[in-house]
This record gives sequence, C-alpha cells and structure tokens, in this order.
Amino acid sequence: MEWGLHKKKLVSLNISYSGINELPPELEKLENLHYLGVTNSLIEETPEFVSRMTWLQHVDLSCT
Repeated sequence: MEWGLHKKKLVSLNISYSGINELPPELEKLENLHYLGVTNSLIEETPEFVSRMTWLQHVDLSCT
C-alpha cells in the first residue's frame, strides 16, 4: 500500500475504521506531527518507531 506521507507540515493524523494491520514507517519522518490516532484497526502493538517520535503529544491506537 502506498501511503505517500511526504507532507512535512502534517500536524494531526487520524485513521478510523481502516482495517490496517501496520503503520507505515514513513510516519517517523513527520516531525511536525503532534497527534496520531488510529481506531478500529488491526494493530495489536505500538510500533517501535512510534516510541522514538518524542515530539508526539498524543497517540491513540485503539481497537473497538
């Protein structure tokens, strides 16, 4: 799947009802991203690269 996450100015990303099972590692390059929300996904564990994104103010990876 092509994510095309080359938008360096993206500050908030919310993916809902997606059915995705992994986050793209390109997210780590989004240094302006402050909010990352993924709901109703198949992601079971937070990817290691997300913990390196120290500039994130809020992360919500939930499966309802």
